[in-house]
Amino acid sequence: MAELVEEAYKRAIKVLEKDLTPYGFLASVAGYLEVWARDSCITLLGADLTENKTLIKTSERALNTLGKYQSELGQIPNNVKPPKMRIDFGEAGSTDATLWYIIGGYHHYKATGDEKFLKSHWPRVKRGILWARYQDCNNCGLIEVPESGDWADLFSNYHNVLYDEVLYYGALRACVEMAKEMGEDFSKFRNLADDVKRKVNLLMWIDGSEEKEIKRTNPIWLVVHHKMNIELGSRPYYLPYVSFRDFGHRCDVYANLLAVIFGVANEERRTKIMRYLDQVNVYSPYPVRVLHPPIFEGEKGWKDFFKSANLNLPYQYHNGGVWPYVGGFWVASLVNNGEKDRAEENLAKLASANKLGVSEWEFNEWLHGLTGKPMGFPFQAWSAGMYLFAYHVVKRGTVALL
Repeated sequence: MAELVEEAYKRAIKVLEKDLTPYGFLASVAGYLEVWARDSCITLLGADLTENKTLIKTSERALNTLGKYQSELGQIPNNVKPPKMRIDFGEAGSTDATLWYIIGGYHHYKATGDEKFLKSHWPRVKRGILWARYQDCNNCGLIEVPESGDWADLFSNYHNVLYDEVLYYGALRACVEMAKEMGEDFSKFRNLADDVKRKVNLLMWIDGSEEKEIKRTNPIWLVVHHKMNIELGSRPYYLPYVSFRDFGHRCDVYANLLAVIFGVANEERRTKIMRYLDQVNVYSPYPVRVLHPPIFEGEKGWKDFFKSANLNLPYQYHNGGVWPYVGGFWVASLVNNGEKDRAEENLAKLASANKLGVSEWEFNEWLHGLTGKPMGFPFQAWSAGMYLFAYHVVKRGTVALL
């Protein structure tokens, strides 16, 4: 097991070396020839822990490329395609690109201590967080996300989406730390972050005890919350999305892991989430399936566009497929939960997943949620980067994303 884990680490470095360019990391030299915001900022979480100067410099280049093409209103592009630098802000929008850019920039600074980088990055961060705040279109304190407007760009989450709300909290917390470093007032960012955390826990966790507080906070939410309490009763995880009159009831595994790692979930809720994810074996066949249970045709939440390119059928892609990069967050969550032995076991499983392919060590994009067979593009930067991140988290025995 130890030999496999160490071999995977070396292979992950080689994948990132394949994907690096003068503009930053390509998402995949074999399939996605762009510098993607979310992919790059997730990749650098691991790349910047390696002490490999070339990889660390490539992280900075990715952030500079994305920041250079920030919109007039502050939005970071979904991706930029070199060498002609074609800019794409996402077919349905890309709420998480800007949020990941802020989080990624903070972590790059934290890993390098590069004050010159922080000073050049900080104005873009402030414009980016202002853009994010404007996505709160009804002044409820949370942001509203268009359908398919984030990493799940062929899926049906929308409005108040757990994944994006947790990232919004993370971006605000990152702003607190960067403002401190810049000698600026951080209280506004701290207050906003605390408000987002409180409202995510109020709106998106169902146990029947929240209606009095909702009435004091935002009476408009009572309509949907009453319906949620009748139909669901309770859930041992945060709901994937809540809109004015609708909600999802399945477990967005990825978003709940982020809620654990970023500290949106308190200890009691973290314990419930991790126990549930263990009970339903989200790490089988490999870490981890990103949705449980998947949506079948004819069920609530199914959309005919799931059939596009044969992607979002049950146990595929965003609909219950295995994403190795998210597996890195699963390993980190186990460490965060004090389960060191299980984290080591799952790191080895993640290494095995990344070894799969037409040839060995593909570090594939995603795997089928039942068969475990690779079905995406190989040489994914974030699959490699998050393996590196998980490896270092296990070795250190601690997670420090914020």
